[in-house]
Amino acid sequence: MENINTCIVCGSLKSLKLYECIDKVSSNEKFNIVCCQECSFQYTQNRPTLLEAGKYYLSDKYVSHTDNKKSFIISLYRTIRNLNLKWKLKIINKLNGNKNGYILDYGCGLGNFLSYCKENGWLTNGMDISEEARREVKKRYDINVYENKELFNTNKNKYDIITLWHVLEHVYNIEETIEGLKNSIKEEGYILIALPNNNSYEALKYKENWDAYDVPRHIWHFNKKSVEKLFLKHGLILIDTKPMVFDSYYVSIRSEMHKGNKFHFIYGMFWGFISHLKAIYSKEYSSQLYIFKKNESI
Repeated sequence: MENINTCIVCGSLKSLKLYECIDKVSSNEKFNIVCCQECSFQYTQNRPTLLEAGKYYLSDKYVSHTDNKKSFIISLYRTIRNLNLKWKLKIINKLNGNKNGYILDYGCGLGNFLSYCKENGWLTNGMDISEEARREVKKRYDINVYENKELFNTNKNKYDIITLWHVLEHVYNIEETIEGLKNSIKEEGYILIALPNNNSYEALKYKENWDAYDVPRHIWHFNKKSVEKLFLKHGLILIDTKPMVFDSYYVSIRSEMHKGNKFHFIYGMFWGFISHLKAIYSKEYSSQLYIFKKNESI
């Protein structure tokens, strides 16, 4: 294990413990969520080292790395994922002037999004740290998937669009990664980052049981203010924010599961609906998509 003592957003060494969260997916170990005293950014303070991190993903309960297992919650996850594919494609098409171009999905997993883009005319690449995932995407879809270092060394100013769908919160060398992403997009390109929002209603309601804290896999815990400030440090400006409307239901159901509620589906659907209603007015949705481009003034 290792401790994070410096805020990546403002550089402060001062933090306060918010919650002690239990890893309900893999290990049942306890991890601390702390809040920066200067800028209020939240992060998991005691995290596994990079060499230790892999074992915390080796669980049937970790649904984003499963593709052939069956359960209600996995079926729900896949349904939401498939509904989102058309919405995601519509966004990237509009950003690129309804023209096909080069797209990179960073943290592409098993390649479902890239496959859908390729079917619709996009030139596709992926990046994933899992050797197994890289082999599988190449085998299934004939899409090249890079390792991290290989990607940034060979693809300067190449991509029209780079996407990270619930990936940035996992990344260890986060500032180095943001710089690499910025250097990999064209001057008029876009970076799309989907993240859980710790200012959402269900984050405040469920506290240490909020599913999107997902310790220790999630290291960084963002909201609009913190992600905008971090990316501005690296010469990227936020130009738009979009809600990911299905996430409140899924996250609330899993949060009720973490509480041990045997009626987790009913309660989760109810509180997910309440969270969505409140977000219509507050604009603090469960998860949000942030769209960045290079700051031309820098």
